[in-house]
Amino acid sequence: MNEQNVNRVNTLQDVALLLPQLYSESSAKVYAAAFNRVEKLTGQRLAHLAAEEKAWADLSVKIVWAGHFKGRTQQAAVRAFEAWRGKITAAIKRARAQAGGASDSSNDASRAWGLIFGYVKEVENTYNAAGIRVLPNMASLSISNLRARLQEHTPVNLSTEIVEATLLALPSDKAATFRRSIRFLDRLIAERDKHAPITQLLPKRPLGPLRTLRDAPIVWSQFPDSFQNSLARMIDFAVRGHTPSYDPLEDRLGADPLASRRAARKNRRKPVRNPDVARKSYKAALSWLARHRYPDRETAYLLSDVSHLLTADTVNIAVARYVTRTKEDAVLIDLQGTSSLGSYLATLSTLARTNQLDETVLHAIEDARWNRETWSPYANEMSAEREVFVKKIDRDPEIIRIILKGPRTLMQEAQRDFQKWDQLSSHARARTLHISMAAAVLALQLARPLRTKNINQLTISGTAPQLTAPRGKGTQAWLDISRATVKNSRNIESALPGSTWEVLSFWMDHGRPQWLEMHADSKITNDIYLFPGSIEGQPISRQTLNTAWNHGVSYLGLTGMTPHMMRHVAATMFLARHPGQYGVVADLLGDRPETIEAFYARGAGHAAAQLFAEALEELDPNLKLRGRKN
Repeated sequence: MNEQNVNRVNTLQDVALLLPQLYSESSAKVYAAAFNRVEKLTGQRLAHLAAEEKAWADLSVKIVWAGHFKGRTQQAAVRAFEAWRGKITAAIKRARAQAGGASDSSNDASRAWGLIFGYVKEVENTYNAAGIRVLPNMASLSISNLRARLQEHTPVNLSTEIVEATLLALPSDKAATFRRSIRFLDRLIAERDKHAPITQLLPKRPLGPLRTLRDAPIVWSQFPDSFQNSLARMIDFAVRGHTPSYDPLEDRLGADPLASRRAARKNRRKPVRNPDVARKSYKAALSWLARHRYPDRETAYLLSDVSHLLTADTVNIAVARYVTRTKEDAVLIDLQGTSSLGSYLATLSTLARTNQLDETVLHAIEDARWNRETWSPYANEMSAEREVFVKKIDRDPEIIRIILKGPRTLMQEAQRDFQKWDQLSSHARARTLHISMAAAVLALQLARPLRTKNINQLTISGTAPQLTAPRGKGTQAWLDISRATVKNSRNIESALPGSTWEVLSFWMDHGRPQWLEMHADSKITNDIYLFPGSIEGQPISRQTLNTAWNHGVSYLGLTGMTPHMMRHVAATMFLARHPGQYGVVADLLGDRPETIEAFYARGAGHAAAQLFAEALEELDPNLKLRGRKN
């Protein structure tokens, strides 16, 4: 191997320069165009991107490609995007091979995966002499998925670390399939004695179970009764607030009663607008504290009083561990890009202050909140991740078009699959239902952007249904959500456009019945929720709804857009046409004008620049400064 030549192929720029040597003249031009697209879609120079298949795979799955790849159908657009990704991967392989970077190990890996796939394909859905099925139907799809994701690794050398690193790099809608595939591979490993032709090709030990992306939750019921009682008292006191007692002797001693009352009012906390939401936030903050102070959980469950948890030492240890974790964990957002830690600490500060805990606790919390290492510039603002996505929307009208067409595009994709429902595999059926569900959620969010909790729990029947169908010709569907279930205790009430109801009714008529049928084993009989859960009487889980949503937005090329982000999208789209109208956006989102202004006033500079450009053009029309997007 020529080490000097290998080192030359370090970046995608190196690969791009080699294209005339790797392909014919016509093909080189096609590949060159593909590489030019890399810089446009990633916002990074080719010289700054590593010429490694894994690095490219990790980067490319996160690209928001909506509007940049087109076809007669959305399926064709998806294929065009995947073909483009494949061109870059193929060029990287060929460049490294020519430079001497190809190794025998890569060939060995390809051969091993091929042998495993061939064996599984041959024996799937077959039966042994005892009448027991050897491997389930379509088991080979799991191996095909693993071969595509882990092609550079020889199967026998796979480890849990390699597999988890691959999992973290996948888009969220692909993660569940990958996990299932790993579980099947672990089955082959456990039953290796039954599969002699591939025994020597399999990893030596199981690769799972793979860790979840979220911490295991705190189970409050596992704490002693004394702890649970003290927890309830502390939260109740924080929710009610502390009102200073009135001394009836003050007037007699000559104190100014008006001044006394003013002081009392000054120290009195504002009433909590939504006690249920407040209680949930207090528990979430304490859960964060317990999880990071006691990673094993068991030690935490020995505490007899909540005051033993909310201490200065606990706060310091939890913050230190969280800081370390965000630096080491590829999943967690950097502390400077999110306000999560600041929110937890602010909530804990309120708990400590209203319950008059020791000042050392308050000092520890405040020191952590304003520490240079932990403080985020995004406190009380949208996260850096959301801001980046919102800026893409603001600067690319094509993305807005894709979003606006999204519900109908997804509905049409689901319609095609429902027409051949009986021929679909169980996996394909689940995907179709997820696409149909995503269409309904996106339609709702475009009509009236809601918080994820309210989408999860949206009811269509019962004593007070939140979503009602049109009552007749000329009427509209209606959304009516009581303030009791809204974060800031504001009613959400509005008519829904006919286009929105068309998508929602498609889910209710076609998707929802099949969803209930798919969960028939759970014996779900209720028809209360628009999106029923797998447990009787419960709405769909946040995780399941997110899985469906991610299937939909990935299909549209809007990778990374979350349901909650639609609130920011709606605000951005409106303010782009109507700068400064924060009150209208506040009414649309069910929020306060000052909150909206705090989040979106930074975009006012863009609007001001446009007005300034108009003024300059009036003086010199040849400038043509208006309408430019920077």
